[in-house]
Amino acid sequence: MNTIFKTTLTLSIAAILSYSAYATTNKSSDYELVAYKDCEIVYRATLSPKQKAAYDLLNQESAAMKELELPIQTIQPTLDNLTKEMKEVSLLAVSETDNILRIDKNLIDKQNELAKKIDNLIKVNQPNFDALEAQGKRIEKAAKEFESLMPEELEQANYQNVQIVTDQQTLKNC
Repeated sequence: MNTIFKTTLTLSIAAILSYSAYATTNKSSDYELVAYKDCEIVYRATLSPKQKAAYDLLNQESAAMKELELPIQTIQPTLDNLTKEMKEVSLLAVSETDNILRIDKNLIDKQNELAKKIDNLIKVNQPNFDALEAQGKRIEKAAKEFESLMPEELEQANYQNVQIVTDQQTLKNC
């Protein structure tokens, strides 16, 4: 497969995942791959059992990632505030006029305190970051497997976006 096709398919897979979380829990009989160009269907096929299994795995891995993101989302506002404060203090800690460089030692100390707080917050949550990284690798592996199972006809379809629907979902043309 050429690089453009792989990139397009990978982006399409990401869009599919964000669109069809429903499919993870749906145990209906058929999943259908539908490709569009200019809002018109240019390719349509029922997923094979192997493709469906790969797609279900990809959705399961994606759902697991969402769960793993929750602890990080909890600390994100604190991390954002500390980072913002660090930038503000950094701007004030050193000032320069003509031939004079002024360094405020108190603000440098404050900057070091903020850096330690940021480091500690990240250190305490390192297992969560590690879990996210590992899950990202599992998603990538599942996406590559799903991508490898796509039919050659899809590459020839010259599509703009792809959708996977179940027999209980309605097609959306765009």
